[in-house]
Parts: sequence; C-alpha cells; structure tokens
Amino acid sequence: MPATGLLRFYGRAFAAAASDADAEVQSLELERQLDAEGYWREHNPESVDTLIRQYLSVSPRPTGIFVADDMQVAMLQPALQKHGVEIGPGKVEIISCNNEEPYLVGLSPKPAVIDIRVESIGARGVDQLLWRLEHPDLHERIITAIEPFVLSNEPGYVGSRG
Repeated sequence: MPATGLLRFYGRAFAAAASDADAEVQSLELERQLDAEGYWREHNPESVDTLIRQYLSVSPRPTGIFVADDMQVAMLQPALQKHGVEIGPGKVEIISCNNEEPYLVGLSPKPAVIDIRVESIGARGVDQLLWRLEHPDLHERIITAIEPFVLSNEPGYVGSRG
C-alpha cells in the first residue's frame, strides 16, 4: 500500500529488526500518487492489486508479510486469499500494526498484530501533562516509553488471543 511517513518508518523498522534476526527482507510498496483533484488516495483496490501482482511475481515467494496498518491488512489479506494465497501459521503469515479490532474482525484467520497500546500512550500523556502543570518550574525533559507487544492466534504463544 502507499506509505505515509509514519507507516514507512514502521516498515523500515520492522525490516531492520527482521534483517538483524537474519531474515531475508524484500520491501514492496507503492509511492504516493495524487488524483486529478490533487488528493492522495492511499487505500483503493487498484493499489492492492498492484501490490499483489508484485508479491506473486517474487520468487521464491515470501512466507511472511508485514503490513504497517490494520486498515491496509483488512484490504490486502482478503485480496491475497482471493488470488489463492493461503494465510495462516505454516502458510503465509501476516503481521500488522495497531490492533484496531474494527479492521481485523472480518479477517480469517486473524493476523498477528503489533499492539502499540494507544490507550496506554494516551493515559501516560495525560499523566505527564498533569504532572508538568503541577511542576511548572522543573525544566527537565522526561521521556516515557510504552512498549508494544505482539498478539497472535497461535496456541501457546505468549501474546495469544486464543
């Protein structure tokens, strides 16, 4: 799918981690294209078809697909299945980001997801803002990290949903 700056960052970070783990990585993405009115139409069937054609032409075919956003995986996975690509553990495995259930609910099997924990990020941001308002004279920079985790449908997996 076309990659925004943040989604492109997710993809590059995932590719770097996979490469560090000695996995072979090949990136497939579409560049942004503006329509006649100057708007960027990022999610459309033509983009999905173009990516699927690229994926199907790769030899040997990758056994795993990283998709940087659940909205995109909701379009991509059914289209792959329509083209005969078997999805799931031991087949072609998909992992996406954000854990946005409305996009994942119709997928079978559900892909593994990297839950970036938006609720925790929001709660920590509010806590930090309230603390900062109570301590206006402290000028230290405070950095807080919320660690993401992987949710999987594989039985026995630490982050298993099943």
